Amino acid sequence: MNADRLSDEIISRRREDEDRGDELLVDHAVEVADRTVWLGRFETGASQRANSGRNAEISNGNKNSTGENKELFQADIARCVGWLHDFGKVAPAFQLYVRDEYPQNGRQRYTYHARLGAFAAYYALGKMGASERDRLAAWGAILRHHGRLPDFAEATFQAVNGEQNQEGHWAGPQIEQVQAYGPSRDVAATLLEKASGGIVSWDGFVDAFESGTLLEELRREVSTGSKALKPGSEQLPTDLYDRITRLWSSLTFADKTAAGEVERAKLEPRTLELDRLESHIESLQDGSDYEDEGDDNRDIDVGDIDPTDEASLNVLREAARQRVRANAPELADSEVGTLTLPTGLGKTFTGITGAFELRDTLADQHDRDTKPTVVYALPYTSIIEQTRDIFEDEDIFDADPRSNAFTVHHYLVETVTYTDAETDPESGNGEKDVNWSKAELLGESWRSGVVLTTFVQLFESLAGPTNGQGLKLPALRDAVIVLDEPQALPKRWWDAIRRLTRLLIDEYDARVISMTATQPTLFTEGDFDTRSLLASNADKSETAPSAHALGDGRSFERQASEAVARVRYDIHESVETATSNSGGTPLSHEAAASEIVDATRSSSGEPANGRSVLAVCNTIGSSRELTDCIENEFLSNGHPATHVGETYENVLREVDMDTDELPDHEALAARTLRELGFERNIDSDEWYSTSDCSGRRYVATFNSRYRPLDRRVLIAVADVLSTANVPFAFVSTQAIEAGVDISFARAYRDIAPLDSVVQTAGRCNRSFEWGPENGKVTVWMLDPVEDDESEDDAQDRKPPSEYVYDGNLLQDAAEILFDCRESEGVTLSSVTLEHEAIPRYFEAIESHSLSTEKLVECIDASNAEELGRRSLIDDSYETVDLLVAVTETDEQRLDDLGDAFQQHASEGFSQLADLADLRVSIPVRDLEESLPTHVTADRSARTDSDGIDVFVHYGTEGYGAYKLDGGGFVADDGGGPSSRIHR
Repeated sequence: MNADRLSDEIISRRREDEDRGDELLVDHAVEVADRTVWLGRFETGASQRANSGRNAEISNGNKNSTGENKELFQADIARCVGWLHDFGKVAPAFQLYVRDEYPQNGRQRYTYHARLGAFAAYYALGKMGASERDRLAAWGAILRHHGRLPDFAEATFQAVNGEQNQEGHWAGPQIEQVQAYGPSRDVAATLLEKASGGIVSWDGFVDAFESGTLLEELRREVSTGSKALKPGSEQLPTDLYDRITRLWSSLTFADKTAAGEVERAKLEPRTLELDRLESHIESLQDGSDYEDEGDDNRDIDVGDIDPTDEASLNVLREAARQRVRANAPELADSEVGTLTLPTGLGKTFTGITGAFELRDTLADQHDRDTKPTVVYALPYTSIIEQTRDIFEDEDIFDADPRSNAFTVHHYLVETVTYTDAETDPESGNGEKDVNWSKAELLGESWRSGVVLTTFVQLFESLAGPTNGQGLKLPALRDAVIVLDEPQALPKRWWDAIRRLTRLLIDEYDARVISMTATQPTLFTEGDFDTRSLLASNADKSETAPSAHALGDGRSFERQASEAVARVRYDIHESVETATSNSGGTPLSHEAAASEIVDATRSSSGEPANGRSVLAVCNTIGSSRELTDCIENEFLSNGHPATHVGETYENVLREVDMDTDELPDHEALAARTLRELGFERNIDSDEWYSTSDCSGRRYVATFNSRYRPLDRRVLIAVADVLSTANVPFAFVSTQAIEAGVDISFARAYRDIAPLDSVVQTAGRCNRSFEWGPENGKVTVWMLDPVEDDESEDDAQDRKPPSEYVYDGNLLQDAAEILFDCRESEGVTLSSVTLEHEAIPRYFEAIESHSLSTEKLVECIDASNAEELGRRSLIDDSYETVDLLVAVTETDEQRLDDLGDAFQQHASEGFSQLADLADLRVSIPVRDLEESLPTHVTADRSARTDSDGIDVFVHYGTEGYGAYKLDGGGFVADDGGGPSSRIHR
């Protein structure tokens, strides 16, 4: 290396603003070191001693290189990592490279900097007396701080082996270069000294590396066999994955924000306060019977509740909320809180109240300047909007999703956080620090007081995260995490979810609230300190969820369920097909349609026009088949049905004229309702049926193959029709089950896990429109759907339920339903189902060991790369997104989108985010086999790996169709295995 070409200044990077000069490596190191400790909230001194139980590790009594005993804290380890993360940049080769002076024929690997820094940190922490887990975690965090975490043992073994056999080495030659160049050697010595508090020297590090002792020490930790010739994880310390994930994510985020010059003040979240919600609830309570009862309201006599009276029902809602508010602070000394409430008792308000109270308690307990983040996670993007509306409602929190108080994060929204007068994100490649948009960086890293997101975003960011996914993890320190409907988490992931929750609790000191009407055994059967947030005052000392009984021995949850019983269950004889008796016969879709149409007719004592019926199917193909059969049944009875989707499509084509913005879904729903024969009362703002509705029957279809815009319109219209005393059949997949506030007189559910059955029942008689327990939910088993491309012979086709759910689960569900029936017939009360059948069902799930052990094995072995290839969502089929044009205006929007990408990528991505409401996820199989001519939104070649995986559909390609009256997007085959997809 020619020293004459080198500058005496050892820098980290060149600044775009030449007047400011280059950033010195030492300056960058000290900034990243401080930020790593601060952003990761690594404890030091008294704070770690106070929390040195399960959440902190202290290396006491270890001797440093001077022979003195030294107490090592988490902050010391994190600071060392920050100081040494760019240690390899002292190499003269990198100094030439960063100045664009490195010779073209030079070995590129000599400019790499992460490996040398990883070796330096491993050595320094050893001399400082750190545990082997912390040393290895520091090594791994630095080794991949510009990428994603690897399979640890293999990556480490390869790095060490490469240095030892000199076939893939560069750290050794870099050390030689540094030794030969004084300025580099001086800065290297400074970094090691600062990182270790004066304990470690450059000469000592060089001796350990060149003698081979450092390399052999690392090799032994990640090898198997006496000769250490193969990589293996057997020797790795317990919970290495936990510590490396936290160190790596904190370092990565610190590095990006330092390089991007993001001011520290902009990294602080702003808090949404509970007072806003309290004021809103007080305004709703004005004049009610419990306005002045205060905390005593939590111990009301539940038996006095009249569920048909809204004021009386509010008493019960507030009693539950006050119980949770009183008990939530105690969860600071526990781990997982359960909140089990039936549909209609204000679970969302109650959960937010508990989360905010717990957050405030944790802030005081940890003496934090800013309150911890509250993460509110839901299973599906399709149900986030209702919860989002609560936070954005100007009468409640009035939160701006682009602020540092509230962030909405899932793949269909633009996630940005603005902290000042910035207008638009900066353009550029997000993989390069200097080009990261600050607003995007802050949004993706969850630097907000409340984050509304999905299970996928939360747990996949913990399970083998990409570099970008890992940015959000520092925000989880001390966080309160609300899991709304956790039973929806895939059963095969349950053990992994437990393991990742343990990581959250032990490594991040987070707390979890599990909130649902059907509490799974996900946490109660795990090794967690779990307590109910609805425990009575007398039972606060008890932690078992079944111990919070009232004076008569019944729990508050059971009494609440009895007070608000809305439905009864009818178990159809076809369900016996799923039992071990092998009796019964699946019900044909034609017979099911006949029963549904009959159910739309009013019975004695009901309004004469008709009633609404919800039918939930297990696959999209089944829902299409049943819709067709219902329409045919109406027609055969002399009353052709009006399909809501057809009417809505006509409205959409007439209304959609402005390419600059998508039409408002509320306006579209209102126009559609008027076309269907309804009018709105000006005074009450409620819809009523007109004479145009006389004699009409209505049908609608709903699933995940509809665009988000259309789903919102269809739900808004169905919400009116379902309580309008008109014959109305609404056929859906599981997409209707969670978080959709809609109510039907009757409901039918194809056999499914019992928690899904209860979710369907939550859409029946939701607000007691038909009186207490007057909702009827029928569980049946539908027969196979015939499709032209079925991979099965006709006699071997399976019912839709068996394509979606594990056969053992269906058998358990069916047998438990029959076993819990009341003696006088085939009916089952909702209280019996929720408090007897559901617990038995979840116990059965545990006995089947459905979880994929490989996921936990990957975590324990710190195989992050392999873990990252596995998905929390249903990975039985891979999907891509399709932007679907329905109107001519939509087609122009797609044209404009392609033009925007051609002009500038940033403008294209901005417009792509604006068109999120036109996206539909479809199986890759449909794209490859049935949609061969579809092009990408950025007009790149389908084989271009740098292009985006979002395609456009104009409806004129000749492949596939989008049918608002036929189940959304349909590939040309019209069925086949892809039609078995649920939701």
